[in-house]
Amino acid sequence: MGIQAVKVAGQEACSAAVGAPRAGGLSAFDPLDPATVADPFPRYRWLREHAPVQRNARGMWTVARFDDVRRCLHDPRMSSRPSRFSVIARRQREASPPARVACSLLPLLDPPEHTRLRRLLAQVIGEQRVGSLRPRAQAIVAELLAPARDGAPFELIAELATPLPVRVIGEMLAIPPADLPQVKAWAGEFFHIFGPAVDGAAYARLSEAVERFSDYMRGLIAARRRSPGADALIALIAARDDEDRLDEHELVVTALLLFTNGEEALAYLVGNLVWALLQAPEQLARLRGEPALARAAVEEALRYDTPAQIVGRTALHDIPLGGETIRAGDPVYLLLGSANRDPARFADPDRFDIGRRDSGHLGFGGGPHACLGAGLARIEAQAVLEGLLAAGSRWEPLIDRPEYRATLFARGLKRLPMALRAGR
Repeated sequence: MGIQAVKVAGQEACSAAVGAPRAGGLSAFDPLDPATVADPFPRYRWLREHAPVQRNARGMWTVARFDDVRRCLHDPRMSSRPSRFSVIARRQREASPPARVACSLLPLLDPPEHTRLRRLLAQVIGEQRVGSLRPRAQAIVAELLAPARDGAPFELIAELATPLPVRVIGEMLAIPPADLPQVKAWAGEFFHIFGPAVDGAAYARLSEAVERFSDYMRGLIAARRRSPGADALIALIAARDDEDRLDEHELVVTALLLFTNGEEALAYLVGNLVWALLQAPEQLARLRGEPALARAAVEEALRYDTPAQIVGRTALHDIPLGGETIRAGDPVYLLLGSANRDPARFADPDRFDIGRRDSGHLGFGGGPHACLGAGLARIEAQAVLEGLLAAGSRWEPLIDRPEYRATLFARGLKRLPMALRAGR
């Protein structure tokens, strides 16, 4: 979730090539299988009960239980670098511009590079630094929801959950509003590098988009240095740790990461959260009566239907785990979505409960690579929830069944048309 989602996609982008065979049955875990994407939780349950640490025929490990997943997230022997199977690793050998950028992303770095970069970025975008953005996020939500008042239909993902983070991040970086659609389009192309198959023409478009985004940001950085302001870009330029500071390439890559991941991740979180509330009317009624539970509702959605269902790691050494031995060099899927439904950690885990007391989910990962964008994601998701409650006391979904995006690496609805009405 948040910056976490890039790690999910980038670590094992070629899952179509290396995923478990589609042999059928609950034991055959495939994150691209349509049935698994629609409802992964029976398969997670089977894995937790019968094969909590499992290696498939192509050498990919899955880890399903909460304690094991948490242990791996904190284990320095588990690398965040792309494994030998990754599209990124192959593209890195070709030294293409997109791969050079991808391999500089914070979620795909290990210490000491990761430690240094995270320490600098946390000065600006860490959870303790983004609280001042709450009023602006609330104002943007109110503006985006204005056409949806009085029962007019609207599409939650496209009309609210997607544009909100784009505008927030655009304002953070002081990007002129007129430039924002083009900058967003360039950044959006970048996610194609994490796909299981990128043909020559698509890769050429991707390379051009990355180059144009980089050129634009370098120009913006130069302009901000000449005319400083109070925005986050200036803060990133000025961030330093002793004599260390971000170089221009790191500034460009950070901006790209914020754009590409902020948009996608919040859309997944908001869609999953609102759908869960629509399916649990007693919880929605409780939230209406106790609006202060909005923050707790966001946390429960992160646990109950985790947007970043899978985090990739690569073993640096042989690691005993769950009665198995993961060998050095083996790629590993840490199933956050399964860990967050583990009954050994959470009481009645398949129930969505905004009053849940057993917190401590892994929705933002954990350990040194816990999502650095978690604070911003929480602020934006809570602003959406508060805005929806203010805009209409009765929420009506205009679909019977949700359609999820085609992979579990980042689980979220494709669309959620709704109507907000007054009354009960």
